[in-house]
Amino acid sequence: MATQERKAVVAVTDGGGRGSVIVEAYLKSPHVEKVLVFPGNDMMAEERSDRVALFPGIKTSDVDQIIALSKENGVTHIDICQDNAVQAGVSDAAFLHGIKVIGPTSVAGRIEWDKEYARRLGDTAEIPQPDWVAFSTIREAEGWLDKMPERKMFVKATGLAEGKGSIRASNKQEALDAIKRLKKEHPMASERFLIEKALVGEESSTFAVSDGTNFIVVGSAQDHKHEKDGDKGDMTGGMGAVSNPLLMRDVVLQEGTESNISKMLAAKREEGNPYRGWIFHGGMAIPIGNDRLKQFLLEWNARLGDPEAQVILPGLNIDLLELGDAIVDGDISGLDIRNDGKVRVVVAVASRGYPRSYKAVRNKEVKSLPELRRLDGINIYGAGIKMEESKHYIAGGRLFYIMTEEIDVLEAREKLSVVLEIVEGMDGENVRFRTDIGWRDVERLRQKSLQ
Repeated sequence: MATQERKAVVAVTDGGGRGSVIVEAYLKSPHVEKVLVFPGNDMMAEERSDRVALFPGIKTSDVDQIIALSKENGVTHIDICQDNAVQAGVSDAAFLHGIKVIGPTSVAGRIEWDKEYARRLGDTAEIPQPDWVAFSTIREAEGWLDKMPERKMFVKATGLAEGKGSIRASNKQEALDAIKRLKKEHPMASERFLIEKALVGEESSTFAVSDGTNFIVVGSAQDHKHEKDGDKGDMTGGMGAVSNPLLMRDVVLQEGTESNISKMLAAKREEGNPYRGWIFHGGMAIPIGNDRLKQFLLEWNARLGDPEAQVILPGLNIDLLELGDAIVDGDISGLDIRNDGKVRVVVAVASRGYPRSYKAVRNKEVKSLPELRRLDGINIYGAGIKMEESKHYIAGGRLFYIMTEEIDVLEAREKLSVVLEIVEGMDGENVRFRTDIGWRDVERLRQKSLQ
């Protein structure tokens, strides 16, 4: 294997918490000499600047600069972690320059960056998914809404909108308001938009890897997108996640998820654009009677999720570079990827004001991080933090992530609550976070204890 012949230099296209855990995973590989990160964040290189090089001025979609700097620094592998990097074709360009690519081509990754295309593919492949229609103008949508009975729905930008392109609506007027909001806030992403029937059920995220033909499911998680406890407030990029959710112990849901992934991969092969890399299956478990559930597809991501990666990757027994090489070689069938089964809970500590303006707290010092670094039994993953003279300052929306792991969600949450008290006591005026990550499984366990 090439990784045994010489040390690898890996490039990672990400700047947030997901990138931080991916960088950490590569650094654990004995085959990896150094990791370059485009753009990266300051905490990635904290205490390991000899092995991590950051390029803060480079956007994840800046194909030419990423390739030029990768060639200049002897990059052997590049991991395509960000959605806009997939769309921009970083993978395609790297392949042409002889760099091993972990991630799909732009056309293969279209399942994420073009939601209308993804829905059409789902219909063709007979994947269970919400009823949907697509429009370009508000007038077209209004004409359709006039003919439809009032019902709950989602309005979605078809393009990439930084995880904020989906708005729930309960009636026609709310739907029209949502369209106007998307057109204003994400004009390019919402040139085309979807109106989908709102499904009522429970969401989960399942992750797999594929070599274009074979795939291996490596774990599931539940993201918490809303800004406030109780799933209230505006949508965010993700305020926390829990791994190995009890919901996904349902064999029918597991089989439904695997069926959806298999159908998608077959459709991409038939299309002539085989999908290789990480797969994110966003599912919704819908009750269909007699205590039975059916797994519907909500969305595909052509990469690991954020913050789900922070609770999935630490539980895998695989060398991340060896996994990448197997994907590149087109055969993952010989890999034995196992999940340790622990429950991990991660919470995002965000700037006060996020997901709206956080201008009032920008450049404020985050005083709790040195204290948190001294604690045992937790992992810290950096994101929107700027460092100067070993001090940490607010420079983004989601600042850093705190992850705990235990045998169940109750113990993981108990450990996490102690840590969050420190954050609140030292930085409460400038930051915010949710305290109920994993609440669904907490309720399940409490109900079970009462039986």
